[in-house]
Amino acid sequence: MQGNLDSLVINLNKERLWVLNITLALIMFGVALGISMEDFKRLFKFSKLLLAGIISQFFLLPLVTFIFIKLVNPMSSIALGMMLLVAFWATWNIFSGIVLASYWVKQKVKE
Repeated sequence: MQGNLDSLVINLNKERLWVLNITLALIMFGVALGISMEDFKRLFKFSKLLLAGIISQFFLLPLVTFIFIKLVNPMSSIALGMMLLVAFWATWNIFSGIVLASYWVKQKVKE
């Protein structure tokens, strides 16, 4: 099975790619509905949280994944998939992290 993984090809025609783009747009819109300007204002008041999140997501997570790949030595396609997943997850997760951090700050300010 592992040898066949590198020969796997996914063909998306224009119709399927259009559906994928619309689906991703709807998901991103749904996530953005929960964010307000007050969330960003609170987050910039507590900028250490923002800095810690950015450093963790964009530097530490890819570094840990790279070290894990070097230690485990998976197939090149698996290693590439892991790095791509970390890159996209870090970008996506920073926005959800902003929402969660601003919620946490809101709860701390109320106390």
